[in-house]
Amino acid sequence: MGDTPSYGTGLEYGSAILDETPNWTEIEKVFSVVPPNITVDESEKKWLKSANRAVEKRPSWKRAGDMTASIDFNKDVYAALHALVGTKRAWRITYADGSKDVCDGFIKELGKPELNGDGDVAVDIVIACDLPTFQPAT
Repeated sequence: MGDTPSYGTGLEYGSAILDETPNWTEIEKVFSVVPPNITVDESEKKWLKSANRAVEKRPSWKRAGDMTASIDFNKDVYAALHALVGTKRAWRITYADGSKDVCDGFIKELGKPELNGDGDVAVDIVIACDLPTFQPAT
């Protein structure tokens, strides 16, 4: 996947965390959005009767990476996101086919407005995410 999963992809944040059934606010002009990766820690087990006296690897804790986005600078949107820095909220990426990646998270980095290569003023956002849920389109 490139920076933007596909044309028509949108990014929204919730008025609360997912358990509290949030109302959604769309960030209208998104240049790119990258959903969080999911990784799994591994643990090692050593048994006195392990085959070939080899360490066995087992899955352990799941971890979500960060969601990143680049959005068009709009002073009202920037002010709303600035107020949310460090506050846990629901986040949702909706793909062109209607599928969604949904997670709770918080803005851990809100960049300053900068001119991008296309002549637009963009703001980069990094969102620390809990484990996302993928909801396929129906």
